[in-house]
Amino acid sequence: LFFHYGILYISSTIFAIFIATIPLVTAFAAHFFIPAEKINKYKVLGLLVSTVGVFFLIFSGQNGINKEALDLRGPFLVILGVLFGALGIVYAKLKLYNEDPFIVSSLQAFFALIFLTPILFVFGNLNFTEISPKSWFSVLYSGAVGTFAGFWLTFVLVKKYGATTSSLPTYIMPAIAGVFGTILLGELISLPLVISSVVILAGVFLASK
Repeated sequence: LFFHYGILYISSTIFAIFIATIPLVTAFAAHFFIPAEKINKYKVLGLLVSTVGVFFLIFSGQNGINKEALDLRGPFLVILGVLFGALGIVYAKLKLYNEDPFIVSSLQAFFALIFLTPILFVFGNLNFTEISPKSWFSVLYSGAVGTFAGFWLTFVLVKKYGATTSSLPTYIMPAIAGVFGTILLGELISLPLVISSVVILAGVFLASK
């Protein structure tokens, strides 16, 4: 929910840069809740470096979409999503020992549908006649592939490899999002964005040692 609202105010590239910090946040959360996954000096240094990059990105005022000032609601919502996502990965590791990841992800999607649908009708301004087939396809794809399949594979990785290791694939998201965001969406790649990306990813790299 935080991710879906947060990306309304920032580009997909900036969104992916924040997402790339999930392994780092997960590592710190796992340190306190999972005895087998402890932090070290590299993770501490990585967190400090990435934090510098995040603040540089925020104070640069870049939204990556146009030349207007950065709306702080975007970074704020995405950072909340990162925190909850990291805690969710740790919680999944603690609870998945004897559970089937497919069943867990199925039940998660089912109860999310039940919980969020009333909220959609109460707070959303929906007119089903104005929703195009392309939009319906986007909704179905996001739900089936982006959410259900994504969480299913994440739970499989969490159960087999642990909370921190399973979050490492998010490292590649900024590069992919940057390329496709520029080509398909016409998003802006500015010098402050490049600098902050390098700093944040450098911190993430340090934390992976």
